[in-house]
Amino acid sequence: MDRDSLKFVVTVVVAILAVSLLINAFLASDRHAFSSPPVRVSGYFTAQGEPVPGYYFDVSAQAPHNEIFIPMEIE
Repeated sequence: MDRDSLKFVVTVVVAILAVSLLINAFLASDRHAFSSPPVRVSGYFTAQGEPVPGYYFDVSAQAPHNEIFIPMEIE
């Protein structure tokens, strides 16, 4: 193998490694960090699907352990 063909092979191998590292970094990155977070809306509902008056969950709660009961006054 002459010197020019060896340089070509080394260049191709390095290019393949660089592209694979970029693809791996893209796949491993947290792409959801730049999007808006999901909003959880939940609460107590009757069997007919209507909300039970008096309680609702904070819509800013993002995970089950962050759910906050906020009592509402019933008139």
